[in-house]
Amino acid sequence: MVYYLGYFFVLGSLQLISLLKGQKHIKNSIIMGLACLITIFFQGFRAPSVGTDLASYLPAYEEFKKYTFWEVFTGKTLYNFEWGYALYNVVLGKVGFSSQAFLLITSAIINIPIVYTILKTESEYPLLLFFIYATMGVFAFNFSGIRQSIAISITFLSFLSIKRRKFLKFFIWIVIACLFHRTAIIFIFAYPAYHLKIRKNLYAILFLFLVCFVLLFNEQIVQLAYLIVKGETVNLTDTNAYAFFCGLLLVWGFVWFTEDKLQTEKNEIYKSTKILAIAVLIQAFAPVHNYIARLGYYYYIYIIFLVPPYLRLIHDNALKAVLIILMVILLIAYFYYSISGNVLSLLPYKFFWQ
Repeated sequence: MVYYLGYFFVLGSLQLISLLKGQKHIKNSIIMGLACLITIFFQGFRAPSVGTDLASYLPAYEEFKKYTFWEVFTGKTLYNFEWGYALYNVVLGKVGFSSQAFLLITSAIINIPIVYTILKTESEYPLLLFFIYATMGVFAFNFSGIRQSIAISITFLSFLSIKRRKFLKFFIWIVIACLFHRTAIIFIFAYPAYHLKIRKNLYAILFLFLVCFVLLFNEQIVQLAYLIVKGETVNLTDTNAYAFFCGLLLVWGFVWFTEDKLQTEKNEIYKSTKILAIAVLIQAFAPVHNYIARLGYYYYIYIIFLVPPYLRLIHDNALKAVLIILMVILLIAYFYYSISGNVLSLLPYKFFWQ
């Protein structure tokens, strides 16, 4: 755990540096660039033992080195990997990159779009948003599920197209993401949800009705979905994953009740809560199937953009600093709690040379 604490300490130090006087736009770019590089090296220089799924991804990469481009174009793959991910492996393999270089490049592909999108969306607290992201389940998942992590990063980049109402560009990003992990198709609902015009009270009533409906019939809905998609049923498990669902629902409720105080940012926050609402609905299925919780990663990552508008409501800088420090402490504690079960094999962290 000491390496993760060291990583967060470095990010915190960058946050202190960012408070120094200077050109804010240039400073944000430099600070976020450093945070991105540190994260890329931290994830890319990890040992193969850090991340459960690397036990299959790294041997697959070595096997893909033997493939020809023609074999990939004609649909030959391993472990049912998507075409885009197979091609990505073959390209890096033909160049001659080692498995460790493969991890480093993959880490860059995952993190650069995240940093870029944050910089383009938030100018006052970009590093804080990246810090929040780094303590979330998505970041921890990056160490293991690299196919889906690439897809999540690409869909996150598509958020800029959503905000600018560029549906074709958004759709192209979704297609590209699906070439790495087919589950990215679920993010197609983000565009209409974000721009849906509906009265606030009606929206809340419909949302809460859907939440209750899903909680009551989540088992039946999951079985029906598997029958339609795969032609067979699935063994459901009682995951008891209600805590995170309740947390997301509480955040949604807090924002819904308080968004009127946000003045100029009210409209953007209202739109973002509809993306969060989809995350809540997806998480309502998690208690009956572990895999479904991973689908929520595409949506709940946007919770980071709900923080800055509330910080801007606080004009007392001392109070704001205390709240940020408290938030950082709680987030690190949450990160430690979330990885303590070691489901993703993140503990102990080791560099590849150790």
